[in-house]
Amino acid sequence: FRAEVLAKYKADSDKYTVGETTISCRGGWMLRDYGVNEAGQVFVYICRLRDLPYEEQQYWAIYNEAPKTGISERAFTTDFLGKWPDTQTPREELANLLERWRELGVSWWKWSPDTPPDRLVVVPRMENRDEWGNSLVALSNAVLEGFRTKELRRILTTYSTEVDKQWRSITLLEQILRALGVFDGKTKLVSLRELNDGRRFSGVHVQGADAKAYNRRVLETHGTYQRHFEQLCVALAHDLTLIESHLGQESRY
Repeated sequence: FRAEVLAKYKADSDKYTVGETTISCRGGWMLRDYGVNEAGQVFVYICRLRDLPYEEQQYWAIYNEAPKTGISERAFTTDFLGKWPDTQTPREELANLLERWRELGVSWWKWSPDTPPDRLVVVPRMENRDEWGNSLVALSNAVLEGFRTKELRRILTTYSTEVDKQWRSITLLEQILRALGVFDGKTKLVSLRELNDGRRFSGVHVQGADAKAYNRRVLETHGTYQRHFEQLCVALAHDLTLIESHLGQESRY
């Protein structure tokens, strides 16, 4: 199926929940084991499509097209060989890290949404600015909004470091890492700043020179919105692991 088949479900988060392998309708049906192949096409097993209401089957039929390649290697490994994949996808690595923080209840970060990380960190598939922007906003809300500024300020003051009242979470984290000797005066948490820029400049309704420059840079550097999102997940997982290793796993409970 063309990737646009997912648009209806991603556009109505109150009614539908879109995960990496499942789509569910609140109080209704669930589609299991869908995936995306190397050509960017959505694939679903016929036995799973049969479980959908007739109207949904008709909707999917609109987007049906000839396969450009087979199912993903990951789906073949799990669904036909019955094995766990040897590696995690960038999305899985990041979602699992956030899930670990949520379960630990670390003192300096809190998961606020009702939706678990695995369902909220969703890769954009349609190469459309709106979907990409929505994915970045959701990711930003999950990662950046979770940092507890008050606790980060408290941690920074324990190193006898002057704390500017204007500093927000990213700057506070950078200052803590400098106080610990991990960062020098110029080193930045690039992935967190990139995510913050993405939240500000990625949406289809965002206009202005800065937004145009940001979108142009993303496509020139990564080629596609999907690749940008996946590479950002890789970089975020690296930086968040660094933060965890130095701030520790002290629980707020």
